Amino acid sequence: MSDQTSSSRNSRASIIELEEYGIAKLKGANYGAWKAQLEASLIVKGLSGALRGVVVKDEQGISTDEKARAHILLSVDSKYVQMISSLGTAKEMWGRLAAVHVESSSAGCMALQEQFLTIKMGPDEKVNDYVARVESLASMMKSAGCEQSEKNIIGKIIIGLPSSYQSFRSAWIGTPVDQQTRNTLLARLSA
Repeated sequence: MSDQTSSSRNSRASIIELEEYGIAKLKGANYGAWKAQLEASLIVKGLSGALRGVVVKDEQGISTDEKARAHILLSVDSKYVQMISSLGTAKEMWGRLAAVHVESSSAGCMALQEQFLTIKMGPDEKVNDYVARVESLASMMKSAGCEQSEKNIIGKIIIGLPSSYQSFRSAWIGTPVDQQTRNTLLARLSA
């Protein structure tokens, strides 16, 4: 089998695996989720060392860096392919993508903080869906470099609950501080 056929088969396999894992291509706004999912995928494949410059060749002589570069290129939108395809290593690609998103993250961080401060549970929204929205927003904030403390996330969940949860709020305030964890909060909200 030719190298080109083998490479084509490997590319198709990588695309299928990205779809299997539900990893959406990097388009910009989804950088935080994309980064976490792609890094997890590279860990599963034994390629994450390439992001730190650690390169090993397999029995066919293909380096982990080559595989990681291909994986990254297949998981980004075409505007990013042009930006990173000429870089020599997966570590350089990863660094360039991070640098581009850090520059845009300060404005994004401010917008995310505004959303975090104003988020409330909708009138027809289930409490688990509301909590998932708060946690998702907190995750995006962490990726943008404006991480919220566990205490702030718990407080936001409680404050954003509608007035029908007033007795719940009062009971939560009476909970010993060492038991005021997100897991305890979620268990009580789901009960």
